[in-house]
Amino acid sequence: MPLKVNIGLSKKMGLSNYGSTGASCSVEFELDSGQLVHDLEGFHRHIRHAYVACRRAVQEELSRQLIPGPQEGVSVVEEPAAAESSDGPPNGSTTTPATLGLVHASPLASQRQLNYIHHLAHGLAGLTPRRLEILSATVCGKRLAHLTSADALESV
Repeated sequence: MPLKVNIGLSKKMGLSNYGSTGASCSVEFELDSGQLVHDLEGFHRHIRHAYVACRRAVQEELSRQLIPGPQEGVSVVEEPAAAESSDGPPNGSTTTPATLGLVHASPLASQRQLNYIHHLAHGLAGLTPRRLEILSATVCGKRLAHLTSADALESV
C-alpha cells in the first residue's frame, strides 16, 4: 500500500523599512509503506532529499525577488552548517541572500541582537564564543561583528 508523504517549507525575510518577502514550497509524493518497516534509512533519505529540493526552490525564489533584473540560471542554496548528511547537496558552501549582498539596505546588527545571539549560544552545550564565531562565519559568511540586521534575524 502506498504511503503519501507531504513536505513543506516556507521562509520569510525582513527587509528595510519594515517590509518583508517570502517564499514557500510544498511537495507531495508516494512511497512504499514497507519502507517504514524494512528500510527506515531509505525513507529518511527520501524525506531529506525532498527538504533539500524545497530549500533550493525557496532560496532561488527569494533571490529572484531580492535581485533586480533578470534572474534566469541563478541558484542559491542554504544549508545548515554540519547538519546536512552525505545525502544532501554536493555544494559545501552556505549562501543566503544576505551573504550575497542581496539585502543592501540592512544596517549592522544591533547590540541587542548580538547579545541575544550570545544568550542563545550560551544555552547550547559546547558552543564556546570561539565556536560561535566559527559558526557565524560558516552560516553567514562573516564574523559576528559584521552581521547585518537581516543576518541576525535569519540566524535565530
